Amino acid sequence: DTLRIWHFADKQMKAMDPLQKKKDYRFTCHAWFDDEKMVVGTEEGDILILAGENDRTMELKKTLQGVHEQSAIWSICAIGRGFVCGGDGGHFTLYERTYDGDYFQRYKRFRMQEKQCIVDISISPNEENVVCCVDNNEMVFFSLANVDVMKSDDLSNFKPLPIGFHSDIVTAIDVCIQKSIVVTAALDKNVRVWNFLKKQLEAVKCFDEEALSIACHPTGLRLVIGFKYRMCMFNLLVNDLHLCSDFPVKNCREVRFSTGGQYFAAVIVNR
Repeated sequence: DTLRIWHFADKQMKAMDPLQKKKDYRFTCHAWFDDEKMVVGTEEGDILILAGENDRTMELKKTLQGVHEQSAIWSICAIGRGFVCGGDGGHFTLYERTYDGDYFQRYKRFRMQEKQCIVDISISPNEENVVCCVDNNEMVFFSLANVDVMKSDDLSNFKPLPIGFHSDIVTAIDVCIQKSIVVTAALDKNVRVWNFLKKQLEAVKCFDEEALSIACHPTGLRLVIGFKYRMCMFNLLVNDLHLCSDFPVKNCREVRFSTGGQYFAAVIVNR
């Protein structure tokens, strides 16, 4: 791949190669930090820092190697304090600007729970919120305003936005008797709560394993979800699910509440 910087002179566009073919890279994204510095992401997992007094004197000043453990960088966005980048494996890294020959240094690196590929990043004008688009067509929220107090190993830093559909096969579905909600589970390890009158998604919960079955309480206040090694009952909150009971029931493929909601029946597959 080639990297070119174009400038307008003498009523025509002129191209310049800032790398002078020092190394073959497959470029994936770039962002201008200011008029004198540019950061370029590569499929090899390196980030190139280009700097110069203007676009005609830009040259490679530094290479940040193995930013995401040799995983590709697919998106870079500049912010006031530096830049953020995302890529394969759900990696998301914040770099801060330095005023020395290093130009930028890594501040914190995070990772999404599902380790999906981050293909694009958008930052709010006040630089407090980040929305990441991942390769399964979902979007997740990250609070850049709280990044200083966040723990790098906390997988709950990324919050799925309650929009969109499942990205894999739907394995279970149930309709509430007293409320206008439908609950679905799929192989993407997500459980979604839909309001079919408002035609909107009200809640999304991501799990570490696939849900095999699901049932909604007649009042719409609780859900029972069957997993491979357990069965769980959740309280259905405004925009989240809260675990309230755990049952040692394995491989439940079908579950239903009674009409009054005081009982539920589970079908167990023994093979």
